[in-house]
Amino acid sequence: MDHDDPTDAKKVLVRSFLHYVELMRKDYDCLGQARTLQMLNESHAKAKDEALMVLDSEIAADDPAVVGQLRNRLLQNIEQQLDKRRNELEDLSNWKAVSSNDSNDGGIEVRMEKELDQQKQHYELLLETKAAEMDKLKQERDRMSSENEELKQRLEKSTSQATEMVQSDLDRQKALYENLLKSKDLELEELRQDRERLSRNVEELQHQAAEVSQLREEKNRLSSEVDSLRQQVMANTKEAAEEAARHKAELEDLTRSWQQMLRTKEELLEFKTEESTRQPNLNFGREEEDIRQLKEEIMLKDKSIRDLEILLQTIDNSNEVRKACLQKQLRNEQEKLNVTKRAFQAHVQAVNRAISKLQGWTDVESHYETFIGREICSYSQRLAAAFGFSYEST
Repeated sequence: MDHDDPTDAKKVLVRSFLHYVELMRKDYDCLGQARTLQMLNESHAKAKDEALMVLDSEIAADDPAVVGQLRNRLLQNIEQQLDKRRNELEDLSNWKAVSSNDSNDGGIEVRMEKELDQQKQHYELLLETKAAEMDKLKQERDRMSSENEELKQRLEKSTSQATEMVQSDLDRQKALYENLLKSKDLELEELRQDRERLSRNVEELQHQAAEVSQLREEKNRLSSEVDSLRQQVMANTKEAAEEAARHKAELEDLTRSWQQMLRTKEELLEFKTEESTRQPNLNFGREEEDIRQLKEEIMLKDKSIRDLEILLQTIDNSNEVRKACLQKQLRNEQEKLNVTKRAFQAHVQAVNRAISKLQGWTDVESHYETFIGREICSYSQRLAAAFGFSYEST
């Protein structure tokens, strides 16, 4: 027995005391109601020892204070019982002494018979009182039984009505949730189709990303070509300008030398003309021939100068045309580069929009799946609560 349990300790104490009382009753019967105080003390000592043995055998407390407390309480109860028996023995002795001295009541047997009659009347009256109380208790029990039956019927009726109401509500909610689940299934199917479509879009975007990579490489190549063409144009322009300047300088030097020579020949021609005017008889046949040749040579030189000027102009025009062609080619390449850049930016924006849309559809699908899971768990919990089951969602 655990000494911390007061109920078990009290039970052991009561059993030990009852054992003592039982032993004393047996001794009373055997010894003729313990007619002497010595017999009572001997029976008391024997019964007390056995009661303490019973108490010690059933006590298993580790605390000696608890064991001592229980033994003291048992001994106190035994002493009270012994005092009671002693008082009874003294009363009996006094009663016998009084009865032996009284000659009018017919002896002890008559007095005992009177007391028995009185006790019989008392117990009969007590039995009648108890019978009346039992009748009242029986009537109260019948009334409570009828009330209990009425309450039971009302409870069954209320339970039936509540069950019907709960069942109808559950049926309504079941239909509602079934319709909701159907709509959510349709939405999920649409979301799956959208997801498949978006998966295809992702594949297309991946292909477009590969194309974008190729466009990036093409852009880099065109950029390098444009830079090369720009450098080539600058180099060719510089070279053409230097060559044109050199040709122009050469032509200007040649023109100046020819003009100097022409002025010299013109001066010589004027001198000869003046000499022929002063001396008309001189033989100027050879000089006229020289003059004619000189004029032809001057004309040829003038033509050559004009041809050189035309050539110089042609070279300048050719350089301008070449420069314009190179600039036009440069503009074309720059325009191709701009077109490639715009296409690249458009592909990047399309990829970003598709990725954002795909992320949005993924979030919507996750939201619907979570919402449907919550609704199913709530519906299952309400069904379980309505029928008295426990349901734990996982």
